[in-house]
Amino acid sequence: MKDNNLLDIVIPAIREVTNNPQLDVDADNFLVSDIGLESIDLVDLCSVLEDITDIELDFEEVARFASAQDGAAVNMQQLRVRHMNDFLLSKTSS
Repeated sequence: MKDNNLLDIVIPAIREVTNNPQLDVDADNFLVSDIGLESIDLVDLCSVLEDITDIELDFEEVARFASAQDGAAVNMQQLRVRHMNDFLLSKTSS
């Protein structure tokens, strides 16, 4: 695991949830509009990431974290891959 980047965990988890190992994903992709995740997929993504990292994920908490990080309200539709990465990093450094 890299010290400042968990994208090597987050992106494969997204590929697993979408059942698309070749999916082109980058940190600025929106989870819903760019990648096409639906509500159940977001729950699955949380579950996969929790299993890998042993960090409890709650999308409302992630959205609050992202809002504070971006300085503007972020809802589930506006969550980006980087928000997941940064949220997990914040939990591993605390």
